[in-house]
Amino acid sequence: MTISADFTETYKQRFRQAHEAIIALHEQHEDIEKLVSQTARQIDDILIDAWRTVFPGMASVSLLAVGGYGRSELNVHSDIDLLFLHSFDAPADKALEDFGLSEFIQFLWDIGLEVGHSVRTIDECRALANQDITIMTNLLEARLLSGEQALFDEFDHQLRENTSWTNKSFYQAKVDEQISRHERFDDTAYKLEPNIKKSPGGLRDIQTISWIANKIYGTSDPDSLQSLGLLTKDELGVFKDSRNALWSFRNALHIQAGRAEDRFLFSHQQDIATHYGYADTPEQLAIEQLMQQYYRAAHDIRRLNELILQLIDEQLHHNEAAIRVDLSADFYVENGYLSISNPQAFEQKPSLLLEVFSVYQTHHHTLKGFAANCVRAIRVARTLIDKDFLDKPAHLKIFLQLFKHEMGLTHTLRKMHKYGVLGAFLPVFGEIEGQMQHDLFHAYTVDAHTIMVIRNLRRSVLDKFAHELPSVTQLMQGTEKRFRLYLAALFHDIAKGRGGNHDKLGAVDAQDFCEKLKLDKSDGELVSWLVLNHLKMSKVSQREDLSDPQVIQNFADLVGNREYLDNLYLLTVADIRGTSASTWTAWKGHLLGQLHAATRELFKQQASGIQDTAQQIEDLQSQTIALLEAPIADKTLQQYWDMLDEEYFLTYSPKTIAWHADAICHASALELPLVETRYIKELEAEQYLVYTADTDVLLSTITAVIDRFNQNIVLARIHAANAGFTVLIFTVTSEQGQPDDDTLTE
Repeated sequence: MTISADFTETYKQRFRQAHEAIIALHEQHEDIEKLVSQTARQIDDILIDAWRTVFPGMASVSLLAVGGYGRSELNVHSDIDLLFLHSFDAPADKALEDFGLSEFIQFLWDIGLEVGHSVRTIDECRALANQDITIMTNLLEARLLSGEQALFDEFDHQLRENTSWTNKSFYQAKVDEQISRHERFDDTAYKLEPNIKKSPGGLRDIQTISWIANKIYGTSDPDSLQSLGLLTKDELGVFKDSRNALWSFRNALHIQAGRAEDRFLFSHQQDIATHYGYADTPEQLAIEQLMQQYYRAAHDIRRLNELILQLIDEQLHHNEAAIRVDLSADFYVENGYLSISNPQAFEQKPSLLLEVFSVYQTHHHTLKGFAANCVRAIRVARTLIDKDFLDKPAHLKIFLQLFKHEMGLTHTLRKMHKYGVLGAFLPVFGEIEGQMQHDLFHAYTVDAHTIMVIRNLRRSVLDKFAHELPSVTQLMQGTEKRFRLYLAALFHDIAKGRGGNHDKLGAVDAQDFCEKLKLDKSDGELVSWLVLNHLKMSKVSQREDLSDPQVIQNFADLVGNREYLDNLYLLTVADIRGTSASTWTAWKGHLLGQLHAATRELFKQQASGIQDTAQQIEDLQSQTIALLEAPIADKTLQQYWDMLDEEYFLTYSPKTIAWHADAICHASALELPLVETRYIKELEAEQYLVYTADTDVLLSTITAVIDRFNQNIVLARIHAANAGFTVLIFTVTSEQGQPDDDTLTE
């Protein structure tokens, strides 16, 4: 069999015309459901015609669409997954060669189709499906394009009835797969550059429902979700609207990028916003309006995904004896789900809208989640949260207790956020839901970042995360009234998007809310002060010279006391770590720790009345001598002390000074210039010590060499020594990683 060049060119033109027609319909805002199915139908027509032309009367091999193509759901540049199903005792490579499939697959690529393929028998499909849940999932969605219906029916029967995957095991495997995927995306739908397919609330969450429904109920039709009792009519409408929004955005991304692209990158957002008719307003940029539509869709999909999966779980276990534990007259747990005894209870007793989250927080470690009837009741009753509800002392007390209880706080706030209660109870938080942040550092919307900061604070309390930042964990565990830190984190960015200084506006909001909560005046003042100054410690540590005593004094004057210092330090660390995975670095952590330690030491000296710099230097020198690797003659060591000024001694730790002294005092004049290096593990950085005669080009020469090795200088210090010599210390970071030689740490 030979496929001619003319035949290939004909189908190439046909595919190009079909592709261009789909793009034109998208630009005309054609209904996305029609567009997605029409894209699949056009590929069907091309494939079936070509297959039947190239292999007329072919009965030994059937052509099947699998994966997303099998669902007849294709975006403009979606992959085309095919299964060539045959019934001969021949390995795949022989089938490819003997049947001419290899040439046909090359033909498909030549005309522009991005095809993924497999060549298998029914037995091979079943065996592979038993081994791999991904293959099982892909094959379940198979659709016959051309070939023997009987062969396809037998294939479908064997997959559904004769694999090792039971309904329960398949369900659990797909749920575990989803949990793992969500964790890879920080368990939030609110990234500034989300992945439309894989992020929580993305198309993969919809597909997970489709796969499970297909396996258990034999259908993946969304309308069946209502007839199966998994969604109400209104919920089905929301489900379809949100799915269609994601499909439309994905189509736009594919067209914008000219290829399969699922990352909603900044570089595409403006053009896509223009396509959908968004325009900048004084209140909101076009891309902010666009992304808020995306976040609403993703939020609804994630909520409905959770609801549907929970109901399927209940149906899978409906024949098993229900294990019910009554927690109170209002709440009970059945088969791991928190439920409410009376669906009208929230209307009858509105305080239960908050109490249900308090109960969840207390028992979250043993719960799978909220029961569907409870979630639906919460969604309906949240409209009861009005001004009178917000002002009731009893309601405020319940809310505050969530922060004082601590355990499960992050899980609880995420549930409150997901079900729309957090934004309703705290309207200023509602204003930042889906609010983008236009800078180079933040990876999340303001609301997602806020909860991430609270999560970081909570993690720093727990021993199981102590390995991340041991000193921070130790400090956090010893901090009293940690609820003040959590409240400060809740409000630290609450005023973003309003215009003006968000720290000042947020401090006013925090103070007002603390007064509503009836906090002690001193506690409210600390929370408000933290919000007002939450950016200060980061700026001072990264932009000012921490070896300058006046810098430390000025910062100490700002914070005033150790309690404020410790709380600001903890909030700053959590805030930076909550911006993005790449924003926090060991070097930033070192600078913050250095500023924190120096300010603490100043408070200690002020409290004890020690202000003698000469005594401080003498103490440092004594500590240094004890750390020297090799003895240094008293005269030589004194000459070394004398050649350096006071600033030098107040800049470095005794261990660092000992490293310098060991190198310089044991070096002869013939060994100059002296260059020593060490790797500081906790900083993920190298330090270079250079001791040499001073010249006009010394600094530029050294920095040029460092730059040539693609190393980034994060700190450089120069200390003039006597007799025309200079001590230079460079701290550098590099992508090359840790050196092979022995390492030293601070």
